[in-house]
This record gives sequence, C-alpha cells and structure tokens, in this order.
Amino acid sequence: MKIAAEDLAALSKLLDEVLELPVHARAAWIEQLPAPVAHLKPRLRKMLAESPSASSIEVLEHLPRLAQQAVDEGLAKNAGAPAGTIIDRYRLVREIGRGGMGTVWLAEATDSGLKRAIALKLPHPSLYSAEMAERFARERDILASLTHPNIARLYDAGVSAEGQPYLALEYIEGIPLTTYCDARRLTLSERVELFLQVLRAVQYAHTQLVVHRDLKPSNILVAQDASVHLLDFGIARLIGDAEGSEVGDSPLTQLGGRALTLDYASPEQIAGQPIGTASNVYSLGVIFYELLTGSRPYAPKR
Repeated sequence: MKIAAEDLAALSKLLDEVLELPVHARAAWIEQLPAPVAHLKPRLRKMLAESPSASSIEVLEHLPRLAQQAVDEGLAKNAGAPAGTIIDRYRLVREIGRGGMGTVWLAEATDSGLKRAIALKLPHPSLYSAEMAERFARERDILASLTHPNIARLYDAGVSAEGQPYLALEYIEGIPLTTYCDARRLTLSERVELFLQVLRAVQYAHTQLVVHRDLKPSNILVAQDASVHLLDFGIARLIGDAEGSEVGDSPLTQLGGRALTLDYASPEQIAGQPIGTASNVYSLGVIFYELLTGSRPYAPKR
C-alpha cells in the first residue's frame, strides 16, 4: 500500500492520537475518522496490527521509510532538470546534493560578471505546494538575516517564470567537520579550536533569534583554509514566532512531521516539546562528544 507525501503529516498526527487510547478503543476510533483522512484507515490498522504493543516512537519508525518512498516515487516521475538548464538567471552546472526537500546544484549567474560559484537549492517539483513555498520563503527570510563568516550566505531568492522556486546560496567547498578532523588526525586542541568557530556561529544565530534545529556534522563544513561554515537553515525557525509567546513547533515546521536527525536531536525535539536555544546546545554537545571520542554518546535503533 503506497502513501502520498502529503499524507505523511496527517498519518503521523493520527498515529500519535490513536496510540494515546486504550487498545480496546482504537478500532472504534479509527472507524469514526472524518472523510478527509478516511483513506488512511487501512494504513493505520495495518501499522497497529504489526506493532500492537509498540509505543508511538516505535510505531513511527515506519514514517522515515514511507517518506523516502514518497520522495523516490516523486523523483522517478520527475528526474529534475539536466545540467545547462536556466533557472531564472542561473545556469545549472552539476548536482552536488539532494535530500527530502530538494536538490542542490552548483550554478553560475548568466546576466552579470559575477564569477562566484553558487549553490542553487531547488525543491523537488513533485513535492512543490503552497506549503512548500512558505517553507522556502521561511528559509530565505532566515538566511537573509544571518551575516556571519561561519554561516553560508544567501545571495538571492525567487521563483522562475516556470514556477520553480530557488535559493542562491554561497557555495562552500569543504568536508564535514568530523571527517575533516579524522582525515587530518587533528589533535585535541586543534579540534577544540575548530569547534569554537561553530560555537561562535551558533551564538550569533541565537542573538538573531534563530534556532537551527538540525545541527550535525554534515551541516558543518570545513573549507581548505580551515574555516568552518554552517549550512542548511532550511528547518530553522524564528524563536517565538508561533502563536503566543511559547517557543514550539509552528504549523509550518509540523508540515512533514518533526524535522530532525535522530542521532543529534535533543530530547525535547524527539518528544515534540517546545524548542529553544537549549536544543541547539544539546546537539552541539553530541557533536563535540563525537568530535573528541570518535563515537556518539548513544546509538538510536533507527
């Protein structure tokens, strides 16, 4: 049974709700689901049958596989633009990365003498929606407010005539922090010096009321000159921009379920509790532990 990408958020919410109920009340609750989500009944029944005694965290192990399946199916239908394609005023050179939200291309400007390499971030066309446009606008606004030597800069943002949204970012040619340190057999003090650059960048973001929410080694690149650069504020959110003064997940960040990397996520992220700067500090602690010891403080099952 396949599931569309847009159903993942609804399924995640429904699973949380049904697992709060006593086992004997779950079947009746599913049967009474309203029409907009009635098509998810078979999926809910199947997952509960497969894990009748599981907690919500255990049952939600299904969701990453479902999300990847939806992305893979979308990519199969639309493999994306080839090298040489013009997106607004940028020419695609080669693909340099991809993830659940979209692809990243090395690109060059076509209408100016600017020779600077650009990382052009494009959402998967098959996943584009009004909500995705809002998420992209959120990333654009956050990045535009951050000007720090250790944070990848935003140069431009917009939507092409064909309706393709994009973010033109500073291209950082580097390798993940932990890989860099291990490959060069850096000493303890050298690793600490590099990590201080990370701390300064995160502290600066906090002064701008921005929480990264997905700090991990692959989002921290070290360039050839040993300068550190933080990437991908795509799931960041402005502190306190949800309704009221509480710092929690806004409807936007809840769109596809909680966006996080389990190995580095704070307990409050995993539990779905309000997120603040302390969550970043926790993730930094996990990264620092790994940087100094070569292993993580714990090993999640998924």
